[in-house]
Amino acid sequence: MYSSDLDVPPHDMIHLIVESAFDVGQGFWGRVDAGIDPGRIMAQANRMGGRDKYAAFGDDRSDLLFAEALANCGWLAEGNSGQTLQQQIVTVCREAHLAPPALLSAERTAQVRAVLLDLADRWKGLKPKGAIQLQFDPQNPARGFESVVSLCGL
Repeated sequence: MYSSDLDVPPHDMIHLIVESAFDVGQGFWGRVDAGIDPGRIMAQANRMGGRDKYAAFGDDRSDLLFAEALANCGWLAEGNSGQTLQQQIVTVCREAHLAPPALLSAERTAQVRAVLLDLADRWKGLKPKGAIQLQFDPQNPARGFESVVSLCGL
């Protein structure tokens, strides 16, 4: 559906949407809200290498790993339905020995996909420069998702 990496929203925006939609409070954006500087941590990790190179993200990185898995589910891939995405998430959770998100359903995944498709279209329209203002609510991520759904008119 999208011809290049320039046509899709930034990976961090996808994180914000999926973390909000599935109520992941201590994923990437919850940690940023708590004051972690991911740019500094990634630079340090690239210098260090090794198994614990991401230790600065905290001792319990399960929500962060879970958020990364959610963000990489192929939300914008042509032909992915809510049902297909739901099954991908269940499989990823099973392989990582994690419980699927409580808010997981085919309807919710279809809604997340619709939001991301809408944001991708908006993102393409911002070339060569622009911004989309979104917020993450670490106390109630799911409430933040509902505001994005409204923003997108869905």
